[in-house]
Amino acid sequence: MKSRTLAALVLAAVQLCGCVGMTWAQGGGAAAMPQEPAGLRDADGNRVVPFYGLYCWASDFVSPQYLDLVKQTGFGLISTTLGPDQEKGVLAAARSGIEIAGYFSPNRWAKTGDVKGYRAAVREAAARFGPGGSLWKENPDVPARPVRYWVIDGEPGTELKPDGDTMPDEAYTACLKAAHAELKACSKECRIVAMGPIGCVDGALPGPNYVDKERKVMGGQAFIHGVHKHGGFPYYDCIDLHPFSFPLPPDSTGLAKALNWVKDECRKRGKERPIWFTEIGWPMAYGPANPFHTTKDQTADYMIRALALSARHGVQCLTLTYVNDQFSPRREQGYYLLKSYGFFKDGKLRPVAKITKLMIELIPDPKVLEIVGDGENIGEAASRWSDRPFADSAFYCYKFRGKGDSEVYCLWTEGKPFRYNLKVPKDKMVLYNRELLGGIVYSKESGSISAAGEMRVPVTGTPMFISTAVSPEQEAATKNYLSPTDYRQWKPIEGAED
Repeated sequence: MKSRTLAALVLAAVQLCGCVGMTWAQGGGAAAMPQEPAGLRDADGNRVVPFYGLYCWASDFVSPQYLDLVKQTGFGLISTTLGPDQEKGVLAAARSGIEIAGYFSPNRWAKTGDVKGYRAAVREAAARFGPGGSLWKENPDVPARPVRYWVIDGEPGTELKPDGDTMPDEAYTACLKAAHAELKACSKECRIVAMGPIGCVDGALPGPNYVDKERKVMGGQAFIHGVHKHGGFPYYDCIDLHPFSFPLPPDSTGLAKALNWVKDECRKRGKERPIWFTEIGWPMAYGPANPFHTTKDQTADYMIRALALSARHGVQCLTLTYVNDQFSPRREQGYYLLKSYGFFKDGKLRPVAKITKLMIELIPDPKVLEIVGDGENIGEAASRWSDRPFADSAFYCYKFRGKGDSEVYCLWTEGKPFRYNLKVPKDKMVLYNRELLGGIVYSKESGSISAAGEMRVPVTGTPMFISTAVSPEQEAATKNYLSPTDYRQWKPIEGAED
């Protein structure tokens, strides 16, 4: 048995027995359920666009190997660049029932101030990939899935460097208005996803309000505000962020604060706009040590925390980074710029892909039913939580509508681990994490759920899913794995990471 699998099983066993020396916390009252933002669902209550997406270049997934892995994981949308080189990938996605959000950056044209050239390029792309486009007419055997969402970004606040004194926000706004005119002329139903700045959260580079007029570099908040100042607000339907924070986790860098800032900024201009993340991820460490990279396990944990936080705050769609690793021959500050974000490697799912796949299976359409913990600091609520609180153990716990009629909790802490007494609605619940992908069943029958209906669970930096949907196979497996007193008799849980 592999050591990781054994460790996971030992952890599961002590969860049931209550033998781990962690701080014990009592469950408290739930916060108010947030209202989903307007535009998230259609008249029938269905999401207008899939929540789970993947960002890449179309050429990255055109091969059957990668496309099968994308489908296997459960992604319903791919955000990708559009152009002649990507047509095979777009058609492959259409055959697989995967929607495309078209990435059409104005960088090249804005650098030279050629707004007319950009407008013509958008017109050509819309006529090719949009509703009634020539790509679909030339391929009648392919189910037509025209591009409905057009992503007009490319981290312009850091990459646009037009000549003269024109700031990136002004140049971008001019291109945004041109794209709006062409895309809405092509189809009134198309949706424009705009902005896409980096430096959106605390600790990221550049900082949210950073402005360097000489280098023409702007942080996320400064860039968005600048586009609005130049009259760009009426010319997009969804607002995009690239909230990279590596190597830091999403909750400790103010992701919720950044989302609330965007909502307030849009309200000041008229109304909230649906929020997208067209790029978010954590690069994994390979080769020489790199202080900006995370471990494979950290990447998996942080991605689930980001997905859960985003769903709680009403983000419409996330396209996660990337299909495979992106390599760079450059070397800066003694480190190779290896963009090792890939969900897949050598035809296999990495831990981040495995746990994302599980989340998609458990919570295919995230809708918050209850907020149990919303980042409260355990140390600031000692009377509610524990007689031995940790000052830095902020607690997150959201109950989502799961698959079918199930309910699924997702919980973690960004600080030191502790125990929590979770009130659950059923006599049987199944617990998952990135090492227990097959699930461990808690029940009143076994004593792991109290007579009062409470599960005593450890809360760590690794998110756990706790679902009401328990299968007979999972019950049988749990008894098989945890009943023997001799751990040498335990069998590996199917799907556990080696």
